[in-house]
Amino acid sequence: MPADSVSVTGWGRTAPTTARLVRPRTYGEAAAAVRECGTRGGIARGLGRAYGDAEQNAGGAVFDMTGLDRIHAIDAGGGTVLCDAGVSLHRLMEVLNNLLDNAIRFSPRGGTIEVRLSQPDAVSACLEVRDHGLGVKPEHRPHLFDRDRWGEASILVYEAGESQLIAAMEAIEKTFAGIKVFSLPSMGEDGSRRHVELGVRGEPSKVAPAMEALRRLVADAGFPYK
Repeated sequence: MPADSVSVTGWGRTAPTTARLVRPRTYGEAAAAVRECGTRGGIARGLGRAYGDAEQNAGGAVFDMTGLDRIHAIDAGGGTVLCDAGVSLHRLMEVLNNLLDNAIRFSPRGGTIEVRLSQPDAVSACLEVRDHGLGVKPEHRPHLFDRDRWGEASILVYEAGESQLIAAMEAIEKTFAGIKVFSLPSMGEDGSRRHVELGVRGEPSKVAPAMEALRRLVADAGFPYK
């Protein structure tokens, strides 16, 4: 199996050492890498984010396990996941956040979002996110996961409450068929200035003109934005 001699460090990038980095992509390749690692032996390395134990092996082999990203078992009750080293918490949360974000953006104001987690078997989990918006038109459903089918753009509006933007939102949806306007208020928890993310999503050809019209309405209302 091909291997590269590289400098390996831990999360803090201190005390680098040179090792042969092997990148298995299957369990069979990982087993072969262990058998062929040589007298210096080998050590498995995940995402490389450990501080004290940096998965280093100067002069030996380091197995980059990020190519193996299978989830083996999920305990829905205990909230634990047994998975390969290539699965990051960020990736797990990214999938969840995308589902919730879409539900929030396309639910009616004051609507309810239902989240349900079940465990059909020992190696899988089923997460259901249900909103009560208008839903996707039947003719659009075959293209639901087509990236090029939908467009999206947004601005950050300052010094405005979400309720003060409702008239602009309703005007855009009335003018541009196939466009949905969304708003996400932020109280500045991350240190940023309080704002409302105001945007449009829908048919790509209509996103730019709808966004330009939305900017004009916000400006006419006297609210700064960027």
